[in-house]
Amino acid sequence: MEYVYNLEELERMPADYKMPASKLKLFFILDTSGSMQGKPIASLNRLMANIVKNLRVLDAQNDEFSIQIAVMHYGTDAEWITSNGPEDIDIYQHMDIGIGGVTRLDKALALLNKALSDGEDSESGWMKRDDTANYMPIFVFISDGLPMGNWEDELEKLNRNVWFRKNPKSSAIKLGFLLTLDGANAGEGRKEMEKLIGEPENVLTFNDLDIFIRKVDAKVVGSTVLQAKQHPDFQSDPASQSDSASQSDSASQSDSTSQSDSASQSDSASQSDSASQPDSASQSDSASQSDSASWNDMDDVFADLIIDDILDDPYDR
Repeated sequence: MEYVYNLEELERMPADYKMPASKLKLFFILDTSGSMQGKPIASLNRLMANIVKNLRVLDAQNDEFSIQIAVMHYGTDAEWITSNGPEDIDIYQHMDIGIGGVTRLDKALALLNKALSDGEDSESGWMKRDDTANYMPIFVFISDGLPMGNWEDELEKLNRNVWFRKNPKSSAIKLGFLLTLDGANAGEGRKEMEKLIGEPENVLTFNDLDIFIRKVDAKVVGSTVLQAKQHPDFQSDPASQSDSASQSDSASQSDSTSQSDSASQSDSASQSDSASQPDSASQSDSASQSDSASWNDMDDVFADLIIDDILDDPYDR
């Protein structure tokens, strides 16, 4: 549980005291079954090393949040590599993972659910229900085949978890990446991954390992930036700190609609048209300036990472 300072403690602190950064946790659930033998597992290990390196750069470039990482691998059994919970990204060292067994996704989901607090026992799990000072987590699933076991039953349990389920105000980000090198069961495998993630647009399939490394790296790091952007402490406009990005977009659309309606009530249609055009242009300029302001403290390369389709490798490998 995060420590909450009381008013007397805050008043005794030096003027230059800096509050600890909120935690942003990423959970990696990696399929290391026997079918990942050879180039796939080598590419997965290379990918993880790249992600860790780039998350460290992101972590060092800001004071608003601190990145932590938890890594699980599964085959016939599931096991946390970070057995004591999420580790600070500047401490975690990725070691190459081996392979073995079949794709028992059910065991992986059960282990993940156990690691996340269900809210009934405040001492269980790595994520506490009242951990509101921190960001919603990011879950990354990587596999190359069809899951086995009663995984849908375990997914139903996991979807009731406060840290995993969809929330109207602020949701965890879930990403699914599927390797389909031989093309076998590609369509069925994607359907299963979409069930797991719950959002088809957050599922990507790959039949090229180099593209897999580049795009998954970009998607994960870019999603970390986006999730951080939703946190009130990270937003540049104080008036919008209590709203999510979607609420902000909805509000701007509502404002635009009401202004348009007001303009249409004017005596002259031509005056209405001329009035609404400048308003629309100014709103567009204002929105783009607001988006730009949110990235003030971020390196341009990480802003570029939010683009889904990155064709060129943004890093020196």
